[in-house]
Amino acid sequence: MKNKNKIYLLAVLSVLILIVIVVSVSFKISKENDSKKSLNEEVGFEGPQTPPPANLIPDLSTEDLPKNSVIENKDLRPMIEIMVGDVGYKAPIKIGETLKETMDLYQSQNDNFTFSGKEMQGVGFFVDEINGVKNSDGLFWVYYVNDVSATLGISSLRLSGGEVIRWERRVPGDY
Repeated sequence: MKNKNKIYLLAVLSVLILIVIVVSVSFKISKENDSKKSLNEEVGFEGPQTPPPANLIPDLSTEDLPKNSVIENKDLRPMIEIMVGDVGYKAPIKIGETLKETMDLYQSQNDNFTFSGKEMQGVGFFVDEINGVKNSDGLFWVYYVNDVSATLGISSLRLSGGEVIRWERRVPGDY
């Protein structure tokens, strides 16, 4: 009988120890969550945010703008700057569109900027005239992206915003 009492007492003690461990771990987890909650409240974190419904996201296209208007950046779209000599043109872009697409749109909406050229196999679109100044006298239009000579045609260069495109007339090989 004494052995049964010892086993019973040992089982009761084991259960009590297990309960103490579970309660202390639960208390520790609860305390950590409270401190995370207060830290999140302190820094203003409100948890995961759900994106707005698609019908509330503004259409960022500029196709509806009247011809020959200055493009205003009302939608806070990414911008690029196109430099031709000392003259700069700021143009909003759609991330991922090509430099040619941006220049085509800008030209269609501004009388003070023109360019022309032709598609060259293996190179892309080759600009041969900007603002009435044609390639001539051994000088050709070349462009730089953030002061680095471009290695792609303007129909291949994809924009991300913030680029400075600088056009200069240069002798081939001198860029």
